[in-house]
Amino acid sequence: YTTNNGTATTADGDYTDNDGNLVFTGNIGETKTFTVSANGDTKVELNETFTTALGTLTGTSAVQLAAISLSGSPQTATITNDDAATVTLVANVSQAEALTPQTFSVTLSNPVDVAVTVQFNTTDGTATTLDNDYSVIVNQMVTFPANTTTAQSVNVLIVNDAKVEANETYTGTIGSLAASGRNVVLGTATRTGTIQNDDATTLFIAGPVTHVEGNAGTTNYLFSISITAPVQGGFTVNYTTNDGTATIANNDYVDNDGTLTYTGINFNETKTVTVQGAGDLNIENDEIFTLLLGAITAATPEQTAA
Repeated sequence: YTTNNGTATTADGDYTDNDGNLVFTGNIGETKTFTVSANGDTKVELNETFTTALGTLTGTSAVQLAAISLSGSPQTATITNDDAATVTLVANVSQAEALTPQTFSVTLSNPVDVAVTVQFNTTDGTATTLDNDYSVIVNQMVTFPANTTTAQSVNVLIVNDAKVEANETYTGTIGSLAASGRNVVLGTATRTGTIQNDDATTLFIAGPVTHVEGNAGTTNYLFSISITAPVQGGFTVNYTTNDGTATIANNDYVDNDGTLTYTGINFNETKTVTVQGAGDLNIENDEIFTLLLGAITAATPEQTAA
């Protein structure tokens, strides 16, 4: 008798070849058994088959041999697959905006006897491609070669800019699994990429501002307050004028407290605060008052902190 490859093969380690001889004494109902060992593994395959066949008969005489017939040969043995594999998008990714790319890892839990593929896509969240936060990925193929479990990587390119933003997110997703009918499924298929803001802006008051008092009327003291970098969504900042040696009580200047609103769209966006100094005939030393910036309110706490 012989064992013979089908879709199951000895080269692939599916079973152990067993060729041999069966010796019958010739009694009625006599039965012999031979065993073929299937080899267990974790490889995901289809159900596979091999065959067993009876071969050459030998006996004591040609007459006896002529009277013996073979029946039911060959027979097929089926090795039923009991393995499975899962394709998983491993973890969320969070990095500073200046660090690019953000790399997502895709894993396959067990080897598969054919190539396994999934498609990777990105989807906008608070980070958007329209705002040029990152580069979109559409249907990027991720392939696990046959019989391997080496993790695969997908790189999402992040756009580094000087704009002050909140920490922003997008999603990465795997889908469209193809495994040629093998028992392979998707595990965790969606993860989040977080782009951490690493930009800041400075509010800068140009000054000091100096004018001759004058003997009457008022003189405008113009303070220019600029930002050094854009701020997404804009922000507001409170300001106050405060007595120094010049005082409101002595009618040296007119108090002016208020709020400045910045659109945050441009670099060096500038707002102006006007404070009126009052002229008189009093003989005094040079006097000062101060303009002080106060509370900042932005779209998110991260922006306010920046």
